[in-house]
Amino acid sequence: MNLIEQLNKHQYFYLAEIGEPEANQLRIVILEARISGETEDIDLGVAKISDVHPIVTDETCYAYEIIFESYIGYSVRNESYVGWDESEESTGKLFRVYSKSHFLDFIRASAMYASEDDPGKFTHFEVVCLEHVIDVASVDKPQINILRRA
Repeated sequence: MNLIEQLNKHQYFYLAEIGEPEANQLRIVILEARISGETEDIDLGVAKISDVHPIVTDETCYAYEIIFESYIGYSVRNESYVGWDESEESTGKLFRVYSKSHFLDFIRASAMYASEDDPGKFTHFEVVCLEHVIDVASVDKPQINILRRA
């Protein structure tokens, strides 16, 4: 099983870090998350929800580093505002690779000098986390490293 397949076997991720270690290089660190066996109560002020199983990450969870040596563009969105569009085409669950997407359309329309000729055919990669969705347009596939094993 390759690392992209391994990423897609997990239930959840949390975004731990995102940044540019060098100019136009993107580094993303994600942590596997699981439903806890413990329960807790949530007080919403007007209502109380009992016996909720929180989604947690700890030292028994995997940690991954995803590095894009270069990118054309990237976006970080609040997961609460991301919807599903049937017109888009992708593979994967938590690490998606799109062949057709609104993000690809946006990059083609807004990145005046990005084309199939230069820098070359680019792809939309998406990392789906709890609370965040990261979209990256890049010519190159990312390098994925395991930082911590379960």
